[in-house]
Amino acid sequence: MPSKHAIRLLLGGLLLLALTSGASQLQAQTRQQFSLVGINQQQFIRMGISCFPPGPCRGVVRFHALNGDLIKGASYNLQAGQSAFLDLTPREIGFGDDIRAEVHPVVASDTGDVAPAIQLISVGTGRTETYVLTPPGPPN
Repeated sequence: MPSKHAIRLLLGGLLLLALTSGASQLQAQTRQQFSLVGINQQQFIRMGISCFPPGPCRGVVRFHALNGDLIKGASYNLQAGQSAFLDLTPREIGFGDDIRAEVHPVVASDTGDVAPAIQLISVGTGRTETYVLTPPGPPN
């Protein structure tokens, strides 16, 4: 007959196996944040998302105000090799009397490997500045 200690070890191992197999089915949400992006009334912001293999990639993209309020957001569901974008126009920001505003772009991924990028586009000239979010490197 097995000892109480052996039974406890067996039950503990089974419990650990059940917890880890259940955890692998629940994907943790990965959140990628850009720093604040300044925009004036003659520009708009485009946030692009590209899905890398093996895919699929699912999640949400959002633009937040300085106080954390959601200005605009959308979900995405992409296969590997596909891309999508979300534009934020000056009208959607609501500048009021200000000539500039700061917004906070955020990408939250449920599944897949995505590469987000921000483009700041001048309406009058088409001049574009691009900001790419790169994953952090290994610790030093």
